[in-house]
Amino acid sequence: MNKLLKVQSKGVITIPKEIREVLGLEEGDFLEISFKNEKIILEPIQVINKELQEKVFKQLNKK
Repeated sequence: MNKLLKVQSKGVITIPKEIREVLGLEEGDFLEISFKNEKIILEPIQVINKELQEKVFKQLNKK
């Protein structure tokens, strides 16, 4: 699946909805970016378990 993206202010790009859905990406997810053979590579990574992440954020927002 190929899509054309435009780089916005401060280098911001929007990943098309179709691609986010296929990859299961949601707001707050992390991506690792690398550069190889003149190509940008974005890979979803899980820094911590999503359930644990949600619990931590809920606790922090209570304060």
